[in-house]
Amino acid sequence: MGLEIHEINAGSPLPWLMAESGMGFWRLNKVALIYGERRVPCWRCGFPNVQSGLFLELGGRNEYHCRIVAWSVADSIGLLSQAFLDTLNAGYCVRRRYSKTMGCEYLATCCPKCGCIQGDNFIYRNFKGRGGVFSNPADTSRLTAHMLPSFTDTDPRRFDWAFDGFTLEAEPRRIWFEAPFVLPNQAWPWTGR
Repeated sequence: MGLEIHEINAGSPLPWLMAESGMGFWRLNKVALIYGERRVPCWRCGFPNVQSGLFLELGGRNEYHCRIVAWSVADSIGLLSQAFLDTLNAGYCVRRRYSKTMGCEYLATCCPKCGCIQGDNFIYRNFKGRGGVFSNPADTSRLTAHMLPSFTDTDPRRFDWAFDGFTLEAEPRRIWFEAPFVLPNQAWPWTGR
């Protein structure tokens, strides 16, 4: 293993390091609440549901990625504040529920009519062709994103959790950015500050 030394000046790009696992260091360009304009029927009662997730635009050395992250992932890493969780529950019917299929409780979209957990397979898997607005390749409906304040600085860092099996690459041309998302009483959406 050798060591390379490169001169860095104001005109040089940031030194983007590559990790041993092949995952890189990324700069967080945008973070937003994203949801599908097309409503998807509840698998139990048929009531139209809004499918939502956390959107990340990550810039790397020679590429960038638009990632949609399941609420369960963002919650499991301790990213979401209680004020944001309360707002998601009230406005988007996202709450912690027990799933018999998964055998555990996790944060997910629930039906506003019958309360049934909708899961998060609509983000990462097109299960039985019912993938929903994010994972179904045949779905080209509009995705609306409302910007959120960044939860980190602009330094490159690892976002391995944004590339795991519970996330999905999004097509940028489907995404429409609208007014920033503001929590009641200007609460902070992330844990820590």
